Amino acid sequence: MPWNLLMLPLVAGYYILTRSFFFKYRQQRLDKQRVIFESILIGALIGMLTYAMSVLMHAYLPNAVIFIKSLIPVQIPYTLAAFFCLLLAIAFSKCGNKFLDQKKYIRLALERHGNELELLLGKSVGNDKLLLFTLTNKKSYVGWVKELPIPSVSNYVRIIPAISGFRDSQMNLVFTNEYLVYYSTRVLGGEVINIKEMDTDIIIDMSDIITACYFDLQMYEEMSRKQPNNKIST
Repeated sequence: MPWNLLMLPLVAGYYILTRSFFFKYRQQRLDKQRVIFESILIGALIGMLTYAMSVLMHAYLPNAVIFIKSLIPVQIPYTLAAFFCLLLAIAFSKCGNKFLDQKKYIRLALERHGNELELLLGKSVGNDKLLLFTLTNKKSYVGWVKELPIPSVSNYVRIIPAISGFRDSQMNLVFTNEYLVYYSTRVLGGEVINIKEMDTDIIIDMSDIITACYFDLQMYEEMSRKQPNNKIST
């Protein structure tokens, strides 16, 4: 096989690794050298599978092979097998994703390769749990994580805010804005069906996060009745 045709099985391996739900969320959390190695490994496996299929077609469907080759303008040996590797990778990824649970594989990737913050963010995405973020500038946000950042690609997390406020000089939590009232008004008024459709997202730099934890609204309301000025220390 000409060496330049070997690029196609490698591209096929990389395509599966980055597009298939089965591999995608796991490889996002691996270092680049390992991604390259696994792309080569998957590409080699696809190449062997394609070669086996080619042998079977030459043995049992020789006329079909001759007809297909006549349609290809490039007559370099193994060209058909190399291009078929790429087509097989695209078909495997796109068709396979229709039967795979995306959230399941995000969760599995986080459980196996995620850090503590990613695990917390993942549970918010998967279970719609509220999280409380405190930032270096003492601002605080309670919200739902809308999507997970891709490690080594994005250092930002997108949230749908529910409540916002700040930490006072004693680091007590003081809330000043409640988005929930605004959301309920828009939903009950029939303007939107899902609050995720509203343009209220807040982008937070993960390096600015000092603390992140679950937030129980009912617990907060019960505690705030016992505290003056709605100041809660958490």
